[in-house]
Amino acid sequence: MIPKRVFSAVSNGGRASLLEVLRPASRFDLTGFEAAIDEADAAMSLDPVITWLAARENAHLNRMSYLHPVSALPVVHYIAMKVKEVKDLRIITRGLMAGLPADVVEAHVI
Repeated sequence: MIPKRVFSAVSNGGRASLLEVLRPASRFDLTGFEAAIDEADAAMSLDPVITWLAARENAHLNRMSYLHPVSALPVVHYIAMKVKEVKDLRIITRGLMAGLPADVVEAHVI
C-alpha cells in the first residue's frame, strides 16, 4: 500500500519523484517504464506508456492464471482478453469508418 504522503510528494515532485518512489520496488520493471516514458516524450503522446502498462497487465494476468489454474484467475484473464478484443474491434471499425489510413488505426490498437 502506498501512503497518501507519497502521492502528494509525487504530484509535487514530478517525474523524478515518481521514479524514486518506484525504484525500490523489486518486481517493477523500471528500465522498461523509463524507456516507455522517453518514447512518450519523443512522440509527445502517452500512447507508449499506456501500451507498456497494458502489456504488463496482460503478462501479469496470464502468469497468475497459469500459477493458480483452479482459481477464478483464468476466468478473469479470459474476460480481460475479450474486453481488449472488443475495444480493438471498436477502434478498427471507428477508424476505418472515419477514413483513417490503416497504419494510423494499427498504431492505436494496443
